[in-house]
Amino acid sequence: EYLDNEFFQKNIERLGIKLKLIDFNFEYDFTKIFNKKFEIILFTEIAEHLDYSTFLSVIRQLSNSLTENGLIYITTPNLLSLGFRSRLLMGSTKDMFWGDGYENLTKGLFGHITYYSIDRLERILSDSHLKIVKSFTFDYGYRKTILSKIKGFIKSILLYVIDKNLNSQIFIIAKRNNNSKIIPYKI
Repeated sequence: EYLDNEFFQKNIERLGIKLKLIDFNFEYDFTKIFNKKFEIILFTEIAEHLDYSTFLSVIRQLSNSLTENGLIYITTPNLLSLGFRSRLLMGSTKDMFWGDGYENLTKGLFGHITYYSIDRLERILSDSHLKIVKSFTFDYGYRKTILSKIKGFIKSILLYVIDKNLNSQIFIIAKRNNNSKIIPYKI
C-alpha cells in the first residue's frame, strides 16, 4: 500500500530512484533483469519476510549481482536480542511474528516469518561467496520522551558491557569473495 502512496512516488521520482519490484518467490537471474552488476546493494529489513529457501536463493543471486568490489548492506531483526530473549523467557512470542496471518498472505504480504542471528547470517553469506567486512547490532532508538531516552541510554551501556550482540537489529556489510568460484544461483 505504501508503494502506491502519492508522496512516496513523487519523492522516488524526484530523487531519480528506479524502483523495480520483484517477487522473490520465483527464481530470477537479477543480472538479466537489470542487465548490469551493482557496486552497492541495500537489502534492509527484507530477510525476515522471506522463507529460508527463498532467502538462500536471493542471497546467492545478490552475490552474483555484485561487481568485483561491490558491497551488500543487510539489516534484519536480531533473533538473539535482549528483547526477543526476554519475551521467550516469559513464554511469549507476541509481536515477534506480526503480520504472518492469512489476511496478509492473500494480499501477497509476508510478516516476520524467519529470524537470524549474526553467526547464522555470517555463515549463510560466506556460503554464498561473500566476505564479511563488518557486522554488529544496533537499536533504532525510536525514543520520544526524556524517560525513554534515559532508559535507552542505560540499556545501550549495559548491552555494550554484557554482550555487544544483544541489540534489536543486525547490520552486516559484506563484499564479493573474489577468491571463491561463483556458483550459479539455482539451488
